[in-house]
This record gives sequence, C-alpha cells and structure tokens, in this order.
Amino acid sequence: MNQLIEYIVWGAIAVGILLFLSMLIRFIQERKRRKSYERLMQTTQIRDVDEMDGYVFEDFLAHVFEDLGYEAVATQRSNDFGADVMLQHDEGKIVIQAKRYQDKVGLKAVQEIYAAQAFYEANEAWVITNNYYTQAAKQLATACHVTLMNREDLIDLLKERKKVMKSSRRAS
Repeated sequence: MNQLIEYIVWGAIAVGILLFLSMLIRFIQERKRRKSYERLMQTTQIRDVDEMDGYVFEDFLAHVFEDLGYEAVATQRSNDFGADVMLQHDEGKIVIQAKRYQDKVGLKAVQEIYAAQAFYEANEAWVITNNYYTQAAKQLATACHVTLMNREDLIDLLKERKKVMKSSRRAS
C-alpha cells in the first residue's frame, strides 16, 4: 500500500514537472514571437504595409503613433463606431479610420470617421490609407474637417517614426 502511494506521489510530481516545462516552453515561444513581431513593426516600410491585412494595419498604426509619442489604442474589431485607432495627445483625442486598400478610398470612410468623432467626442478625425482618395472623399473631408493621409503622407509618417526611433536608440 505504501509503495502504491509512493508511486502516485512520484507520478504527480512528474506530471507537475511536465506541466511546468510545457508552460515554460510556451512562454519562451510567445516571447520570441512577440519580439520578432515588434522588430518587424519597427522596420516596416510602405511595401510591407501593402501586404498587411486590415487588422494588422490598424495595430501597426497604433504602434507607429505610440513610437511618435501618442497614447494609442486599436479599438475592438467590430462595433467600433467607425474608429479603428484612438490617439490621445496634447491636442486631445483623435480618432482614426485605417484603410489598407488596393483601390482609392471613397467617401464612406470619411462618413464613418466623422460619425466616430462625434460618438467618441474626439477633437480630430483622420483617415489614413496606403493608397489615395476619390474626389468625393476629398470634398466631404474638407466640408467635415476630416484629415486625409494618403500614401505619401504615410511614407512621411514612417520616415518620421524611423528618425524618432534612431534618436531614441542613441539616447539610451
């Protein structure tokens, strides 16, 4: 009987050790994955953006703006009331509609971010794309005071981020 109890105890210890090792391996793998993801986010260029899916683009923009000194949060994936990213900065709250498109962005994006600005009581509303805008989108954005950032603006934003990242690495 004592030998049976001893086997059970040693078996439980072995299972505990295996569970611990399994969790440790998962932790190490997740940490490596997160570091490679962060490295990718820091070196991304416009051609990389063109290959992202929409949700990755939203997360990417949040990282870019964090690197530029904003408090940035990607909103939930659905029922976000038109805002994909929310920023907080000296200027106040800014809502962003992120459009990683292969075609020009139409006025629906402007309508959605304008509604999000009202819903979230934001000071500013921006639409950011890796492409360009239709004439209708530009006209509505002007009337609604929505900032449109096109492909060239995004490239400039990535260059600015790169400068900030270099200077922060030198400082540390």
